[in-house]
Amino acid sequence: MKFRTSILSGVLALACAPAAFAADTVDLSVTGTIIPASCTPTLSGGSTIDLGQISTANLSAASATSIPEQSVTLSIHCPTATSFAIRAQDNRAGSASNGGANFYGLGSAPGGEKIGYYSLGVRGSTTTVDGGALGQGLTSSDGGTTWSAQGTGDFWGTLPDGSKIFAFSKSAGAVPSAIQDAAVTMRVVPSIAPRNGLPASDDITIDGSVTFEMVYL
Repeated sequence: MKFRTSILSGVLALACAPAAFAADTVDLSVTGTIIPASCTPTLSGGSTIDLGQISTANLSAASATSIPEQSVTLSIHCPTATSFAIRAQDNRAGSASNGGANFYGLGSAPGGEKIGYYSLGVRGSTTTVDGGALGQGLTSSDGGTTWSAQGTGDFWGTLPDGSKIFAFSKSAGAVPSAIQDAAVTMRVVPSIAPRNGLPASDDITIDGSVTFEMVYL
C-alpha cells in the first residue's frame, strides 16, 4: 500500500503543477468594415443608344455633321436615402474628333481615323428625385468639396476624364440631398467627323462608350 500511495502522490503532484511558460490570458479581436449603402444604377434601352445607319452621302465633306439628339434614362435606386453624385468616364478617351475637353469619343475607324464625338448632359426638366421634380442640379470639379448650382433646366454635368461630377438637391439649396430613387434624363448630342477624313470604302462601326459611376458623399 505504501508503494501504491507514493506513486499516486507523484501523479497528483504533476497534475497540479503549473504548465511551464503557459500564458494565462488570450485576446479576442472584433473587426469588420462599415460600407456606404450600395446604390444600383441602371440604364434604359438595354444600355445602348443606336444611331442606326448613316450614309456618308449625308455627311458634310469638310465639317462635322450633327446627328439628332438622343436621350437615355439613368435610374438609381438606393436601399435607404443616400447622398451621392455621379461621374461619367469616357471609355474611348482620345477618340473625339473635336479636341475640346467637353467631348466624348465615338471610337476610331480601322485606320485610326476619329469617327466623331458627343456631348453628355442632364435634362433637369424631366429628371425626378424621390418621385418629385428636381429642386436643383449641382456640379463639382473638386470631388464634392464645393458645389455649383445649375438650376432645374439642362446642364452639362460631366467631363470625359471624370474630373467633374453631378448631384441633385430636392430644394433650391446648393448641397446634395440624400436620395433613395432618382430618374435622370441624360442627353446625348452626337456629331460625325467630316466625310473627307473617314474611309470611303468600308463600313465604320460607331463605338462610343461611357461608364457611369456612383460617388458616395
